[in-house]
Amino acid sequence: MEKLSAMCGKFSLSESEENKFQVQDDLLGEEFLLAARFFTVRAINIEAIGRTLKLLWRTKKGFEVRDMGNHRVLFIFSDETDLDWVLKGELWTFDKHLVALKRVEKTVNIQEVTFDSTRFWIQVHDLSIRSSSLIVAKKIVSLAGVVDEGETKVEDPENYNFMRVQVAVDITKPLCRGRKISTASGKKGWVNFKYERLPNICYGCGRLTHSDRECLAWTKNEDLLRMGVRQFGPWLRASTPHPFKKSVIQVEGYEEDSIPVDTSDIPDVSVKDQRDKARIIDPHEEEIGEHGGEREEVDREVESLGPTVVQRTDLAATEITEVTSHNNEVITEINNNADF
Repeated sequence: MEKLSAMCGKFSLSESEENKFQVQDDLLGEEFLLAARFFTVRAINIEAIGRTLKLLWRTKKGFEVRDMGNHRVLFIFSDETDLDWVLKGELWTFDKHLVALKRVEKTVNIQEVTFDSTRFWIQVHDLSIRSSSLIVAKKIVSLAGVVDEGETKVEDPENYNFMRVQVAVDITKPLCRGRKISTASGKKGWVNFKYERLPNICYGCGRLTHSDRECLAWTKNEDLLRMGVRQFGPWLRASTPHPFKKSVIQVEGYEEDSIPVDTSDIPDVSVKDQRDKARIIDPHEEEIGEHGGEREEVDREVESLGPTVVQRTDLAATEITEVTSHNNEVITEINNNADF
């Protein structure tokens, strides 16, 4: 398509071909466009793309998918918030290959759109204790691309043992594997970068735009992919941290974890006092008098176990008393009605 556009510039146009048509914006309707480039050599199936991305994007309203050729796809949304949601959720892949996105206007030719960046969550590992701050991590990882200040969260460093920064990475260049650092005391070190949701990558040159077998550098030198010679590898991948699984927690001290309560006006009532008060209003106290010795012994044992056990024991004793009283009434009625 690009070659054809270049050829048209050299054509000698006829009078009818020179007659321009003015496209009105109102003819295009209220639509929001998102262009995509699928970095794979395989033929793309537009129906499979629609089914897969419906599950991944979970938009409020539907969207249209158009195959524009040359592994370029146009997504048309009727709701702008759906388009913003998709862009916020980058990075996206299809069949483990990178899908680069770019918002476009209606007047743009999609074949002329340049897809040269995508957003990653980059984990910054092996920072020294003194350097473990989000401000320092942003400055270090700026070597890998443009830091997204809006999406990088301040609370992340409190949850993980690494720094986590969102960066717009230039996909036309090899991925940045890390960065040398030096401290004020002159001590030197190396900080590792790891990429969340990393798609297929060329282990020969470190680019996301093609696989190993399609790499020109690899075809010239097959030794680049030997394990001992690889400059890039699976160690660049990082799993997305679980939001509820923390590797860093804050433990409060005894003077911090609760607010002191003034108990001067609260009477000190022991478990024994509570039991004695319960006996005064217990209507079945006389019926179980013959078991008083055993009951007092149980009370002493329960008292040593705490108030929770007292409550459960008292409830069980009340139920037993009610059952015993009911049985006695039934026996008395049977004896009165018995014909001896």
